[in-house]
Amino acid sequence: MILPLKAYEELLERLDDAEDLAWLQRARKAPLHYRPLEDYLAERKPKKHV
Repeated sequence: MILPLKAYEELLERLDDAEDLAWLQRARKAPLHYRPLEDYLAERKPKKHV
């Protein structure tokens, strides 16, 4: 099947949109896990300034 370039690009864009929507739907179903800011800061290594 031969498609004009414009139609092919639109098809690829629609495919990307569908993949993005599927990823968002999976991400919304996954439970969110948070940790306290103090825990993050305690684990974080200080950066050396040059």
